[in-house]
Formats: sequence, structure tokens, C-alpha cells
Amino acid sequence: IYSTEAFRKMMQILEAFQPDVVHLNNINFQLTPSIIFAVKKYRKASKRKVKIVATAHDYQWVCPNHMLMIPANKQLCFACEGGKYGNCTKNNCIHNSKVKSLLGTIEAKFYQWNGIYKAIDTVICPSDFLNQKLSTNDAFKNRTVTMHNFLVSEDLKEEHSLKLPEKYVVYFGRYAEEKGIAELLKICKRLPHIQFVFAGNGPLENEVNKAGNVINLGFQTGSALKELITKAQFFVFPSGWYENCPFAVMESQLYG
Repeated sequence: IYSTEAFRKMMQILEAFQPDVVHLNNINFQLTPSIIFAVKKYRKASKRKVKIVATAHDYQWVCPNHMLMIPANKQLCFACEGGKYGNCTKNNCIHNSKVKSLLGTIEAKFYQWNGIYKAIDTVICPSDFLNQKLSTNDAFKNRTVTMHNFLVSEDLKEEHSLKLPEKYVVYFGRYAEEKGIAELLKICKRLPHIQFVFAGNGPLENEVNKAGNVINLGFQTGSALKELITKAQFFVFPSGWYENCPFAVMESQLYG
């Protein structure tokens, strides 16, 4: 919930670098919002108007499990909207665990109570939907802006030859429940005459490896990923949660 080490090291960085802007990405859980407290303290001590900008990558600031989904039944959920974070504990929303969910509720309530997120000047949202959801948190009202993810079209010169079947359907991304991998594997099983190629990694990797008509290439990037996409018959994206302008969809569109 709070890291004294992150606070201390952030103060050292601020004093050494003297930034005009601090840009936050995925700070919860590891760095923690303790680094925002550090920026506030630095602002006061230095009398410098240091701006804080955050890019939101999920729904953490309005949903303690960050996915707007109840793990037990895979139902999409807005119960915590408006700061009603007790629903996280009620529905065992973090890893389907009462203890972890209670800790998630306490964390959300703690930061709601001390108002630290109000120190953020602007929150960049990669989608209008995320913008709408974060705006339900009083701390972010009139502080959000939509800036969609984007890709630059470029001709990747590097040659990379993957051992690919003549015809296949591709999935690339995380092997996780919210990505719809379990459902996709059921479809693969029902279509044994179709070859699927997966590229990625994640908690459901063992299940992916057990599928008879699935080739698991592991995580791919650069020219190898481009080759994988362009040679596929089509890309399937079975995600079960509210995605946030995913690069996988854009890359598939970019490479035709």
C-alpha cells in the first residue's frame, strides 16, 4: 500500500534531476502512490510547479482488481463505481480470495480517504471508455484526457524466418483468463482440423501447450511478430474484459 523505500528513492531522483513533469505508469502494487507523496513534498520544498501526468493502463483507480470483472463467475462489474470499494471484499474480486480482496478494499479506501490522487494534474486514457470510467472517481473529474494508443507504419528490414504451417489462425497476447484463452482453447478442441498458432506467455501456458492443434511460439516481437501476423489467415481476439485500445488489434489491422 505504501513503500518508504520508493518514497526515499523518489526524493533522491527528484532532487538530482529537478524535473518539470513526472509521468506515472502502473505505479500501484510495486512503487505504490508513495512516489506521489514524494512529488508533493518536493513541490513544497523546492517551490517548483512540477506537473504530475499519469497514463492509465487499466481500471485500478475505480476497481481494486483493475479489471471490472468478478473472477469467480467472469461477470463484468461496475459495483465499486463511485467509491463503493467494499464490493471488492463482498465478491472476492482479487484472486477469488477474501483476505486479498479485503486488502484491496483497504488500499482503495485509504487512497480515497487521503485524496492523494488529486495531486495528479492530468490522466491520459488510451480509450474513451477508460476515460468515462475514471471520471466516476471524484479525484479525476475534469482531469482526464483521451489519447488513443497508436502505431507507426514502418518496413521492418530485419529478416526472420519462423517455421509456420501453410495455413493457420493466430492469437498473440497474454495467456490469461480475462483474455478469453480458456474459451479459445475450447474452440480449438472443437475444430481439430484447423491449425492455431499462439504467441505469448502467461498463467495459462500449460493449458496452451496441452492443446493438440495449437503451436505455441512463446513471446514474439519485431519482424518475427510481423511475419506471424501477415502470414495468418486471420487473427482472433477473444478477450472477456474491457480492453483498453489494445496494440494487438492495431498491429493486426496495420499488417492487413
